[in-house]
Amino acid sequence: MEIALALCCVSSMCSVSSATGVATVPLGLVPGTKQYFMKQFKLDTLKPIIEKVKKKAFKADCDALRDWITEYDEYMSYEDSPEYPDDDVKFWTIKGEKTVEEIIKDEGLENWEYIVKFFREGAECRKEVKDDLQKVATEFGKLIKEEYPDGYDPKTSCDTIASLVGGPTIEGANPKLAKYHWDEIGDHFKQNDTVNDKERIWEVCGWSDSPDDENVTEESTPDSTDDTEENIPDPTDDTQEGT
Repeated sequence: MEIALALCCVSSMCSVSSATGVATVPLGLVPGTKQYFMKQFKLDTLKPIIEKVKKKAFKADCDALRDWITEYDEYMSYEDSPEYPDDDVKFWTIKGEKTVEEIIKDEGLENWEYIVKFFREGAECRKEVKDDLQKVATEFGKLIKEEYPDGYDPKTSCDTIASLVGGPTIEGANPKLAKYHWDEIGDHFKQNDTVNDKERIWEVCGWSDSPDDENVTEESTPDSTDDTEENIPDPTDDTQEGT
């Protein structure tokens, strides 16, 4: 006997009516719905994590994001993992059909790929690196003085800076800090080795006569407005710099 089914989706639940009775199932299990899309790509669990990173960015919040990225990347690496839909693909919501782009914006996740990209490449939160960046600022301040106090060795400052944010003073140096950190106050990533007088620092440390000698170009803050995977700035690309 043919059984007629009718779906009545309200809020986060769907009521499935049939000749045999009524059952209620989570809307996240119904293909074609916004909740299904969000759950399928773990965006439902990412949303509260991203919100905390943007507003507070304590170490626990950033650790939670890194854990999410690890789990997400493993999930998406499976041979039968779903393919993330294009921005114009539509899903059903309580307000009718909406595109992926519209849903992501409604959920406050419009730059989630941008943020995840940089954290995947090792970026940290401002509160995680602020003490080390203060050390860098202090050493920069010593180096750019017109006159050094007796007994001060500029090489000590140069080596400290190189050990934290990089520099050619140490053979095979492995800087402690990643290239970028997330600044929850400015709501963007900043480059850790940003200084006001880089040319002077390079000259004093003997790294080069000027940054231009090493083909270092003027860099710009990574742009979060275009968050597609193809166009997200690469944190390992030395042509990007935060302000």
